[in-house]
Amino acid sequence: MQSLSKAVTKIIFNIMNADAPARSGSKAIAWVKRLGFWGFMFFTIKGLLWLIVPTALAYFSCS
Repeated sequence: MQSLSKAVTKIIFNIMNADAPARSGSKAIAWVKRLGFWGFMFFTIKGLLWLIVPTALAYFSCS
């Protein structure tokens, strides 16, 4: 049972440190992570606008 708890602790520790900046000083990895975040934000906002704009147009054209 203790080995299972150690394994779970190790997995949780690895997950928590997965998004930590690279300690080797690699700026390329930091840029990829930053672009990934901003890419996600861009497409999230774009997707919401694809839902909001037609709904707003339909709502205001019918009233």
